[in-house]
Amino acid sequence: MKRDNPLLHLGKFPPFDQIQVSDYLPAFEQSIVDAQAELESIASQQTPADFDNTILALDRFGQSYRLVVGLFFNLLEAEASEEMRQVAKQVIPLTVRFENAYYANEALFKRVSIVYAQKPVLTLREDEVALIDKLYTEFVRHGACLCEESKARFQAIQLALEEK
Repeated sequence: MKRDNPLLHLGKFPPFDQIQVSDYLPAFEQSIVDAQAELESIASQQTPADFDNTILALDRFGQSYRLVVGLFFNLLEAEASEEMRQVAKQVIPLTVRFENAYYANEALFKRVSIVYAQKPVLTLREDEVALIDKLYTEFVRHGACLCEESKARFQAIQLALEEK
């Protein structure tokens, strides 16, 4: 009988006693698929971009992915067994490609940019403005404003740096 991957059902407290190193790669792969579906849903909305349907949605997307990433890389730093290092060689390119695709997603950046431009006329709390600024800045720093050729070069450099 096939064992259920505990990383695919993480709650507040990871079941460390049930997690096996072999669980990580499938968990990364599935959580990336799920996060990509969430992002596509946000990017393809027909309703105009606003704080809730764009900024908050992006801030909250990919919880499973974020939990798996956080858990794996924290344990990798603490444990760093040869088996974990081998898994890292597989998952690092996956995470870099996923994050590159996220920040290069023109539809998402357009929605973020629309809300960013509307800040002066929106009634927002200070923390909401800070979240808009943070997301917009992250997209810009990850090359969202670059031309396609420069984006591709930027992404290739990021991948090469992470694989070292």
